[in-house]
Amino acid sequence: MAQSYFLLPLFPSRGKWIAHMSCQRVTIGTKQTVEPGIRMISIQKIIVERVLSLVRHEIKRYVRLRNDEIRKMQGELSECKRRLLKLEKYVEEESEKTIAHWVERVQTNGATLKTLRKKLGITQTELAILLDTNPATVNRWESGRVRLSRKSCEKIAKIRALSTSEAYQILQEKYMFQKKT
Repeated sequence: MAQSYFLLPLFPSRGKWIAHMSCQRVTIGTKQTVEPGIRMISIQKIIVERVLSLVRHEIKRYVRLRNDEIRKMQGELSECKRRLLKLEKYVEEESEKTIAHWVERVQTNGATLKTLRKKLGITQTELAILLDTNPATVNRWESGRVRLSRKSCEKIAKIRALSTSEAYQILQEKYMFQKKT
């Protein structure tokens, strides 16, 4: 009996083979046959098991890394949500203070509305369009004959934050909308 190299299927379905030396060449009569020993089969099993073990190990490592990244992102997300809620609360409080302060100023002095209108460089009619109200109402507010409602004061407070160019842009949009309807 002589040892020689024979091909051992590693992944037969994929056509991959490995050379192995543990097979024995046996001569029976005039025919020479290859008798794969128990060792050859066990080596194939060992290789397949080892490959599967390595694949499982790599998958577990990959999943562990992704889970760590997910936990880190979830922590960052919860921190961002907490900070956002804090900012929203702050803005709401400041907005209420600003609106309350503006309401006091406008109700006690209608001239502040006129000052705002002049600052924006718009007419009473244009201010009425921005506030979705009647131009006569704006005139009464400015002259002090009528007091502003809370809703109107809130609209004015929003307009107060606008620049001249923003006010004209909104007016143009409203003019375009009125022409379409």
